[in-house]
Amino acid sequence: MTALPSQTPRQAGRPGPHGTIAPFSHGAPHSAPPHREPNGAGVHSQIFCEAGAGRTPTIVIAGFLPDATESIEYQRDLLARYGDIYYVNYPRDRFNTQALFAQIHALIRHLNSRGEHPVLFSICFGSGLVAQLLRERTAAAPRLSIGGLVMVSPVLCAADMARLDGNAGAVPMRERAARMFFLSDRHGSIEREVARARRAFGSLFRRERVTRLLNDRNAMIVAKVLAAVHEITVTGYYERALALKALTWPEICRPIFSGPALLLFAEDEDGVFVPTSPTLAALREPSTAGRLFPRAAIQEVASADAEDPVVHGSIVVHHRYFNPLIAAWYERLSNPVPV
Repeated sequence: MTALPSQTPRQAGRPGPHGTIAPFSHGAPHSAPPHREPNGAGVHSQIFCEAGAGRTPTIVIAGFLPDATESIEYQRDLLARYGDIYYVNYPRDRFNTQALFAQIHALIRHLNSRGEHPVLFSICFGSGLVAQLLRERTAAAPRLSIGGLVMVSPVLCAADMARLDGNAGAVPMRERAARMFFLSDRHGSIEREVARARRAFGSLFRRERVTRLLNDRNAMIVAKVLAAVHEITVTGYYERALALKALTWPEICRPIFSGPALLLFAEDEDGVFVPTSPTLAALREPSTAGRLFPRAAIQEVASADAEDPVVHGSIVVHHRYFNPLIAAWYERLSNPVPV
């Protein structure tokens, strides 16, 4: 992947050549460069784009890590068959949910003005942000046209990751780490939790590099991921954690999204989700899932190798199992069967 220099005004707002990921600079605020001012500026994400062949663009909203530009490396060619791809990379220094929503709203409005209705493609934590964006129904949201949703290992609320009510009993190390991160309120504690998070993410991606990611393309991805792990500041990590902690389970009184949706769970989600996860409980129950996402296809992604199960959010590592399901859904979205 190659990021081009900033585009000229004549080129602004249009994707670069197919196969190239370039900065997207159509209109402030959603492409505003990050600043480091104490008044809260610098919370804007960077948006990149890649040209596609069709009229169904995709907006990629990533998880906690890695960046959107690395999250779907092995889905890029697939999604580009149907339209342009827009990648939302969160800022390194800060994170603000409402600033992110304003950028996504602006991008959707821009695409709608071109007669395009984007798919929101989210992973893990990003799915919770998308669900919140849709539930808030701000003044802009009702006028926005979204063509569909894809959610990979969706984390729709903080209670998916940790039990914060004090009644968890003995908790696994992974959950204990999440609880400590959510509950830290002193600078020293936060710095320790961020240091642990960096070690955990670094270990995870290095392990995947050694066991599965062996070619030059993957080495580049892992290098970018590890750079992000270390470049995100303490404040950046902590504000992302606070945004995750703020995600709450929706009241099931109306759908989160009534349009076409694809929700993909890994066969080994229990390695990350807590046993009391509201998302797993709801979306594994057809009647509840149907109330939240009435037109969703909900599928479990499983490996053909019992020694290498599909785990939470592993869309890069296990792309060969995810991609046929994603391709089939996009094909149906682009060529709906008449009723």
